[in-house]
Amino acid sequence: MKPGTTTIKQIEAILDRHKIGASSPEDLILLESWYVAQQADVLPLNDQDVDSRLAQVRNNLLLQIADKPVSLPKKSIPLWTRITVAASIVLAAASLYFTVFSNDVSEELRIAALDAGIKPGGDKAILTLANGTKVILNDVKSGEISSQAGIRIKKESNGILVYEVAAQKAVEATDESQWNTLETPKGGQYQIVLSDGSKVWLNAYSSIKFPAVFSTKSREVEMTGEAYFQVAKRTIGGTSVAQPFIVRANRQSIQVLGTHFNVNSYVDEHAVKTTLLEGSVAINTLRDNLKAERSNVILKPGQQSELNSSGDLAVSTVNVSEAIDWQKGYFAFHNEDVYQIMRKVAGWYDLQVVYESSLPKDKLGGTLSRYQDVSKILDVMQRTGLFKFRIKGKTAFVRKA
Repeated sequence: MKPGTTTIKQIEAILDRHKIGASSPEDLILLESWYVAQQADVLPLNDQDVDSRLAQVRNNLLLQIADKPVSLPKKSIPLWTRITVAASIVLAAASLYFTVFSNDVSEELRIAALDAGIKPGGDKAILTLANGTKVILNDVKSGEISSQAGIRIKKESNGILVYEVAAQKAVEATDESQWNTLETPKGGQYQIVLSDGSKVWLNAYSSIKFPAVFSTKSREVEMTGEAYFQVAKRTIGGTSVAQPFIVRANRQSIQVLGTHFNVNSYVDEHAVKTTLLEGSVAINTLRDNLKAERSNVILKPGQQSELNSSGDLAVSTVNVSEAIDWQKGYFAFHNEDVYQIMRKVAGWYDLQVVYESSLPKDKLGGTLSRYQDVSKILDVMQRTGLFKFRIKGKTAFVRKA
Protein backbone atom coordinates (compact mmCIF):
# COMPACT_ATOMS: atom_id res chain seq x y z
CA MET A 1 0.00 0.00 0.00
CA LYS A 2 1.33 3.43 -0.91
CA PRO A 3 1.94 5.83 2.01
CA GLY A 4 -0.26 8.42 0.38
CA THR A 5 -3.27 6.09 0.49
CA THR A 6 -2.75 5.04 4.10
CA THR A 7 -5.50 6.30 6.40
CA ILE A 8 -5.32 7.55 9.97
CA LYS A 9 -7.40 4.51 10.97
CA GLN A 10 -4.80 2.16 9.53
CA ILE A 11 -1.97 3.98 11.27
CA GLU A 12 -3.85 3.80 14.57
CA ALA A 13 -4.29 0.05 14.04
CA ILE A 14 -0.51 -0.28 13.75
CA LEU A 15 -0.12 1.69 16.99
CA ASP A 16 -2.63 -0.61 18.70
CA ARG A 17 -0.62 -3.65 17.58
CA HIS A 18 2.58 -2.04 18.86
CA LYS A 19 0.89 -1.42 22.23
CA ILE A 20 0.44 -5.18 22.76
CA GLY A 21 3.79 -6.10 21.23
CA ALA A 22 2.29 -7.47 18.02
CA SER A 23 3.62 -4.97 15.46
CA SER A 24 5.65 -6.44 12.61
CA PRO A 25 8.70 -5.06 10.76
CA GLU A 26 6.34 -4.41 7.84
CA ASP A 27 4.12 -2.34 10.15
CA LEU A 28 7.05 -0.17 11.17
CA ILE A 29 8.22 0.27 7.58
CA LEU A 30 4.72 1.36 6.56
CA LEU A 31 4.58 3.72 9.53
CA GLU A 32 7.94 5.21 8.59
CA SER A 33 6.94 5.64 4.95
CA TRP A 34 3.67 7.29 5.94
CA TYR A 35 5.34 9.82 8.19
CA VAL A 36 8.01 10.60 5.61
CA ALA A 37 5.23 11.21 3.08
CA GLN A 38 3.63 13.62 5.55
CA GLN A 39 7.01 15.40 5.91
CA ALA A 40 6.56 15.23 9.65
CA ASP A 41 9.02 16.64 12.16
CA VAL A 42 9.62 16.00 15.85
CA LEU A 43 6.65 17.26 17.84
CA PRO A 44 6.18 17.94 21.54
CA LEU A 45 4.09 15.67 23.73
CA ASN A 46 1.13 17.99 23.38
CA ASP A 47 -0.47 19.48 20.29
CA GLN A 48 -1.27 22.96 21.55
CA ASP A 49 0.45 24.53 18.55
CA VAL A 50 -0.72 22.04 15.92
CA ASP A 51 -4.46 21.73 15.55
CA SER A 52 -4.63 18.49 13.58
CA ARG A 53 -5.54 14.84 13.87
CA LEU A 54 -2.08 14.04 12.57
CA ALA A 55 -0.43 15.61 15.62
CA GLN A 56 -2.61 13.56 17.95
CA VAL A 57 -1.60 10.32 16.24
CA ARG A 58 2.08 11.28 16.44
CA ASN A 59 1.77 11.96 20.13
CA ASN A 60 -0.02 8.67 20.69
CA LEU A 61 2.96 6.99 19.05
CA LEU A 62 5.36 8.59 21.52
CA LEU A 63 3.22 7.61 24.49
CA GLN A 64 2.77 4.02 23.30
CA ILE A 65 6.47 3.54 22.61
CA ALA A 66 7.34 5.00 26.01
CA ASP A 67 5.00 2.46 27.59
CA LYS A 68 7.22 -0.37 26.26
CA PRO A 69 10.71 0.47 27.54
CA VAL A 70 13.82 -1.65 27.10
CA SER A 71 17.12 -1.36 28.94
CA LEU A 72 20.52 -0.66 27.42
CA PRO A 73 23.86 -0.98 29.23
CA LYS A 74 24.42 1.97 31.55
CA LYS A 75 27.38 3.17 29.50
CA SER A 76 25.48 2.99 26.23
CA ILE A 77 24.38 6.32 24.74
CA PRO A 78 21.09 6.17 22.82
CA LEU A 79 21.33 7.55 19.29
CA TRP A 80 17.94 9.23 19.63
CA THR A 81 19.02 12.11 21.86
CA ARG A 82 16.48 14.62 20.54
CA ILE A 83 13.59 12.92 22.32
CA THR A 84 13.35 13.78 26.02
CA VAL A 85 12.38 10.90 28.30
CA ALA A 86 12.85 10.00 31.94
CA ALA A 87 16.47 9.10 32.71
CA SER A 88 15.55 5.51 33.54
CA ILE A 89 13.66 4.89 30.26
CA VAL A 90 14.97 4.13 26.80
CA LEU A 91 12.31 4.12 24.11
CA ALA A 92 12.02 0.74 22.44
CA ALA A 93 11.50 2.19 18.98
CA ALA A 94 12.66 5.74 19.54
CA SER A 95 15.42 5.54 16.95
CA LEU A 96 12.85 4.64 14.32
CA TYR A 97 10.75 7.56 15.57
CA PHE A 98 13.75 9.83 15.19
CA THR A 99 14.43 8.81 11.61
CA VAL A 100 10.76 9.06 10.76
CA PHE A 101 10.15 12.55 12.09
CA SER A 102 13.45 14.38 11.84
CA ASN A 103 13.92 16.26 8.60
CA ASP A 104 16.29 18.62 10.40
CA VAL A 105 19.39 16.97 8.93
CA SER A 106 22.67 18.81 8.47
CA GLU A 107 22.29 20.52 5.09
CA GLU A 108 26.02 20.24 4.45
CA LEU A 109 25.97 16.45 4.93
CA ARG A 110 22.79 16.04 2.89
CA ILE A 111 24.08 17.98 -0.11
CA ALA A 112 27.50 16.29 -0.02
CA ALA A 113 25.90 12.82 0.01
CA LEU A 114 23.56 13.81 -2.79
CA ASP A 115 26.37 15.25 -4.94
CA ALA A 116 28.48 12.11 -4.44
CA GLY A 117 25.60 9.85 -5.45
CA ILE A 118 25.80 7.85 -2.22
CA LYS A 119 22.84 5.50 -2.01
CA PRO A 120 21.74 2.63 0.23
CA GLY A 121 22.72 -0.86 -0.85
CA GLY A 122 20.47 -3.26 -2.72
CA ASP A 123 20.32 -6.64 -4.44
CA LYS A 124 23.76 -6.92 -6.07
CA ALA A 125 25.90 -10.02 -6.44
CA ILE A 126 28.25 -11.92 -8.73
CA LEU A 127 27.77 -15.63 -9.36
CA THR A 128 30.89 -17.56 -10.40
CA LEU A 129 30.14 -20.93 -11.99
CA ALA A 130 32.35 -24.01 -11.80
CA ASN A 131 33.82 -23.29 -15.24
CA GLY A 132 34.89 -19.80 -14.19
CA THR A 133 32.05 -17.94 -15.91
CA LYS A 134 30.96 -14.88 -13.94
CA VAL A 135 27.37 -13.65 -13.97
CA ILE A 136 26.52 -10.18 -12.64
CA LEU A 137 23.09 -10.98 -11.24
CA ASN A 138 21.81 -7.41 -10.93
CA ASP A 139 22.36 -7.03 -14.71
CA VAL A 140 20.54 -10.18 -15.89
CA LYS A 141 16.82 -10.57 -16.43
CA SER A 142 14.72 -13.15 -14.60
CA GLY A 143 14.67 -16.65 -16.06
CA GLU A 144 17.14 -19.52 -16.48
CA ILE A 145 20.76 -18.44 -16.25
CA SER A 146 22.58 -21.73 -16.72
CA SER A 147 22.41 -25.47 -16.10
CA GLN A 148 25.04 -27.85 -14.76
CA ALA A 149 25.24 -31.26 -13.10
CA GLY A 150 21.50 -31.82 -13.55
CA ILE A 151 20.69 -28.46 -11.95
CA ARG A 152 18.81 -25.52 -13.42
CA ILE A 153 20.04 -22.14 -12.19
CA LYS A 154 17.46 -19.40 -12.48
CA LYS A 155 16.76 -15.91 -11.28
CA GLU A 156 13.20 -15.47 -10.04
CA SER A 157 11.15 -12.36 -10.81
CA ASN A 158 11.72 -11.22 -7.20
CA GLY A 159 15.49 -11.41 -7.75
CA ILE A 160 16.12 -14.60 -5.73
CA LEU A 161 18.69 -17.02 -7.19
CA VAL A 162 17.39 -20.60 -7.21
CA TYR A 163 19.24 -23.90 -7.80
CA GLU A 164 16.62 -26.43 -8.87
CA VAL A 165 17.22 -30.17 -9.24
CA ALA A 166 16.23 -31.18 -12.78
CA ALA A 167 16.93 -34.90 -12.36
CA GLN A 168 17.24 -37.05 -9.24
CA LYS A 169 20.02 -39.08 -10.86
CA ALA A 170 22.17 -35.94 -10.80
CA VAL A 171 22.01 -36.00 -6.99
CA GLU A 172 22.86 -39.69 -6.88
CA ALA A 173 25.81 -39.38 -9.30
CA THR A 174 27.37 -36.08 -8.26
CA ASP A 175 30.85 -35.91 -6.74
CA GLU A 176 30.32 -32.31 -5.64
CA SER A 177 33.16 -31.23 -7.91
CA GLN A 178 31.23 -28.37 -9.51
CA TRP A 179 31.45 -25.67 -6.87
CA ASN A 180 29.92 -22.26 -7.40
CA THR A 181 30.47 -18.99 -5.52
CA LEU A 182 27.99 -16.21 -4.82
CA GLU A 183 29.54 -12.97 -3.56
CA THR A 184 28.12 -9.56 -2.74
CA PRO A 185 30.09 -6.32 -3.06
CA LYS A 186 30.00 -3.38 -0.69
CA GLY A 187 26.49 -2.00 -0.90
CA GLY A 188 25.10 -5.39 -1.91
CA GLN A 189 22.96 -8.19 -0.52
CA TYR A 190 21.42 -11.29 -2.08
CA GLN A 191 19.26 -14.34 -1.41
CA ILE A 192 19.84 -17.81 -2.78
CA VAL A 193 17.97 -21.12 -2.57
CA LEU A 194 20.42 -24.05 -2.69
CA SER A 195 19.73 -27.36 -4.43
CA ASP A 196 18.44 -28.97 -1.20
CA GLY A 197 15.94 -26.16 -0.59
CA SER A 198 18.00 -24.37 2.07
CA LYS A 199 17.73 -20.57 1.92
CA VAL A 200 20.65 -18.21 2.49
CA TRP A 201 20.67 -14.40 2.76
CA LEU A 202 24.06 -12.73 2.22
CA ASN A 203 24.83 -9.35 3.75
CA ALA A 204 27.17 -6.79 2.12
CA TYR A 205 30.69 -7.90 1.02
CA SER A 206 30.02 -11.52 1.88
CA SER A 207 30.31 -14.79 -0.02
CA ILE A 208 29.18 -18.39 -0.01
CA LYS A 209 30.87 -21.27 -1.84
CA PHE A 210 28.70 -24.33 -2.49
CA PRO A 211 28.34 -27.33 -4.82
CA ALA A 212 25.85 -26.92 -7.66
CA VAL A 213 24.14 -30.01 -6.27
CA PHE A 214 24.73 -31.75 -2.95
CA SER A 215 25.61 -35.43 -3.11
CA THR A 216 23.68 -38.07 -1.21
CA LYS A 217 26.60 -38.27 1.25
CA SER A 218 27.04 -34.71 2.48
CA ARG A 219 25.98 -31.05 2.50
CA GLU A 220 28.76 -28.56 3.10
CA VAL A 221 29.33 -24.87 2.25
CA GLU A 222 31.94 -22.24 3.02
CA MET A 223 31.21 -18.58 3.75
CA THR A 224 32.80 -15.25 4.57
CA GLY A 225 31.21 -12.06 5.90
CA GLU A 226 27.67 -12.41 7.21
CA ALA A 227 24.83 -14.72 6.25
CA TYR A 228 21.46 -15.84 7.58
CA PHE A 229 20.58 -19.50 6.99
CA GLN A 230 17.27 -21.34 6.93
CA VAL A 231 18.39 -24.93 6.51
CA ALA A 232 15.93 -27.38 4.97
CA LYS A 233 15.61 -30.97 6.11
CA ARG A 234 17.24 -33.28 3.58
CA THR A 235 15.00 -35.28 1.28
CA ILE A 236 16.41 -37.79 -1.21
CA GLY A 237 14.09 -39.65 -3.57
CA GLY A 238 11.09 -38.44 -1.58
CA THR A 239 12.50 -39.82 1.69
CA SER A 240 13.59 -37.61 4.58
CA VAL A 241 17.24 -38.20 5.52
CA ALA A 242 18.97 -37.07 8.74
CA GLN A 243 21.93 -35.49 6.96
CA PRO A 244 23.83 -32.64 8.63
CA PHE A 245 24.34 -29.31 6.88
CA ILE A 246 27.83 -27.97 7.59
CA VAL A 247 28.91 -24.33 7.33
CA ARG A 248 32.61 -23.49 7.48
CA ALA A 249 33.25 -19.88 8.46
CA ASN A 250 36.46 -18.27 9.69
CA ARG A 251 37.99 -20.78 12.12
CA GLN A 252 34.81 -22.62 12.95
CA SER A 253 32.52 -25.30 11.62
CA ILE A 254 28.76 -25.20 12.24
CA GLN A 255 26.81 -28.43 11.96
CA VAL A 256 23.01 -28.46 11.75
CA LEU A 257 20.06 -30.53 10.56
CA GLY A 258 17.10 -28.18 10.05
CA THR A 259 17.36 -24.78 11.69
CA HIS A 260 17.54 -20.97 11.39
CA PHE A 261 20.76 -19.17 12.38
CA ASN A 262 22.93 -16.15 11.59
CA VAL A 263 26.72 -16.11 11.21
CA ASN A 264 28.77 -12.91 11.39
CA SER A 265 32.34 -13.77 10.36
CA TYR A 266 33.72 -10.52 8.94
CA VAL A 267 37.49 -10.57 9.25
CA ASP A 268 37.60 -6.98 10.55
CA GLU A 269 35.29 -7.74 13.47
CA HIS A 270 36.65 -8.73 16.88
CA ALA A 271 34.91 -12.12 16.97
CA VAL A 272 32.90 -14.63 14.94
CA LYS A 273 29.31 -14.67 16.18
CA THR A 274 26.79 -17.44 15.52
CA THR A 275 23.23 -16.76 16.70
CA LEU A 276 20.60 -19.50 16.81
CA LEU A 277 16.95 -18.64 16.23
CA GLU A 278 15.45 -22.10 15.83
CA GLY A 279 16.58 -25.75 16.13
CA SER A 280 20.08 -26.61 17.35
CA VAL A 281 23.62 -26.31 16.03
CA ALA A 282 27.00 -27.75 17.01
CA ILE A 283 29.98 -25.37 16.89
CA ASN A 284 33.51 -26.72 16.36
CA THR A 285 36.53 -24.44 16.37
CA LEU A 286 39.02 -25.17 13.59
CA ARG A 287 42.75 -24.92 12.99
CA ASP A 288 43.36 -23.21 9.62
CA ASN A 289 39.69 -23.81 8.75
CA LEU A 290 40.50 -27.47 8.20
CA LYS A 291 40.90 -29.54 11.36
CA ALA A 292 38.63 -29.57 14.41
CA GLU A 293 40.69 -28.94 17.53
CA ARG A 294 38.15 -29.21 20.33
CA SER A 295 34.85 -30.88 21.16
CA ASN A 296 31.71 -29.16 19.96
CA VAL A 297 29.49 -26.70 21.78
CA ILE A 298 25.74 -27.11 21.29
CA LEU A 299 23.68 -23.94 20.92
CA LYS A 300 20.03 -23.73 21.91
CA PRO A 301 17.51 -21.24 20.49
CA GLY A 302 18.19 -17.77 21.89
CA GLN A 303 21.91 -18.39 22.33
CA GLN A 304 24.92 -16.88 20.61
CA SER A 305 28.45 -18.25 20.43
CA GLU A 306 31.37 -15.85 20.16
CA LEU A 307 34.77 -17.03 18.94
CA ASN A 308 37.51 -14.49 19.65
CA SER A 309 40.88 -14.10 17.93
CA SER A 310 42.56 -16.23 20.60
CA GLY A 311 40.33 -19.19 19.77
CA ASP A 312 38.23 -18.93 22.95
CA LEU A 313 34.57 -19.81 22.46
CA ALA A 314 31.91 -18.30 24.74
CA VAL A 315 28.14 -18.81 24.75
CA SER A 316 25.55 -16.31 25.97
CA THR A 317 21.80 -15.72 25.83
CA VAL A 318 20.86 -12.82 23.54
CA ASN A 319 17.92 -11.14 21.84
CA VAL A 320 18.18 -13.09 18.59
CA SER A 321 16.14 -10.59 16.58
CA GLU A 322 19.01 -8.13 16.97
CA ALA A 323 21.30 -10.45 15.01
CA ILE A 324 19.08 -10.41 11.92
CA ASP A 325 17.95 -6.78 11.91
CA TRP A 326 20.12 -6.33 8.80
CA GLN A 327 18.05 -8.99 7.02
CA LYS A 328 14.86 -7.12 7.99
CA GLY A 329 16.15 -3.78 6.68
CA TYR A 330 17.61 -2.16 9.79
CA PHE A 331 20.92 -1.27 11.36
CA ALA A 332 20.84 -2.45 14.96
CA PHE A 333 23.61 -1.03 17.12
CA HIS A 334 23.90 -2.61 20.55
CA ASN A 335 26.58 -1.29 22.88
CA GLU A 336 28.94 -0.59 19.94
CA ASP A 337 31.59 2.09 19.45
CA VAL A 338 31.88 4.41 16.45
CA TYR A 339 34.41 2.17 14.70
CA GLN A 340 32.09 -0.85 14.82
CA ILE A 341 29.13 1.23 13.65
CA MET A 342 31.03 2.84 10.78
CA ARG A 343 32.19 -0.56 9.50
CA LYS A 344 28.54 -1.52 9.06
CA VAL A 345 27.56 1.81 7.53
CA ALA A 346 30.55 1.84 5.16
CA GLY A 347 29.83 -1.70 3.98
CA TRP A 348 26.20 -0.94 3.15
CA TYR A 349 26.68 2.48 1.53
CA ASP A 350 29.98 1.55 -0.20
CA LEU A 351 31.93 4.25 1.62
CA GLN A 352 35.54 4.74 2.59
CA VAL A 353 36.03 6.03 6.13
CA VAL A 354 38.89 8.27 7.27
CA TYR A 355 39.35 8.96 10.99
CA GLU A 356 40.91 12.42 11.31
CA SER A 357 41.58 12.12 15.02
CA SER A 358 41.33 9.61 17.84
CA LEU A 359 37.68 9.21 18.73
CA PRO A 360 35.73 8.56 21.94
CA LYS A 361 34.90 4.88 22.34
CA ASP A 362 31.63 5.49 24.14
CA LYS A 363 29.15 2.69 23.53
CA LEU A 364 26.13 3.62 21.40
CA GLY A 365 22.77 1.97 20.89
CA GLY A 366 19.91 2.40 18.44
CA THR A 367 18.01 0.99 15.48
CA LEU A 368 17.99 2.85 12.17
CA SER A 369 16.57 2.08 8.74
CA ARG A 370 19.14 0.86 6.18
CA TYR A 371 17.18 2.46 3.36
CA GLN A 372 17.42 6.13 4.29
CA ASP A 373 19.95 8.69 3.13
CA VAL A 374 23.34 8.12 4.75
CA SER A 375 23.44 11.78 5.83
CA LYS A 376 20.59 11.08 8.25
CA ILE A 377 22.50 8.27 9.93
CA LEU A 378 25.66 10.35 10.27
CA ASP A 379 23.65 13.28 11.54
CA VAL A 380 22.03 11.14 14.24
CA MET A 381 25.52 10.20 15.41
CA GLN A 382 26.61 13.85 15.35
CA ARG A 383 23.75 14.70 17.68
CA THR A 384 25.38 12.63 20.43
CA GLY A 385 27.87 15.50 20.68
CA LEU A 386 30.79 13.07 20.36
CA PHE A 387 31.66 13.24 16.64
CA LYS A 388 31.67 15.49 13.61
CA PHE A 389 31.26 14.14 10.07
CA ARG A 390 31.91 15.50 6.62
CA ILE A 391 31.54 13.83 3.23
CA LYS A 392 33.80 14.31 0.24
CA GLY A 393 33.09 12.09 -2.74
CA LYS A 394 32.59 8.52 -1.53
CA THR A 395 34.59 9.13 1.66
CA ALA A 396 33.22 9.95 5.12
CA PHE A 397 35.65 11.85 7.37
CA VAL A 398 35.17 11.52 11.13
CA ARG A 399 36.71 13.59 13.90
CA LYS A 400 36.11 14.23 17.56
CA ALA A 401 33.49 16.92 18.18
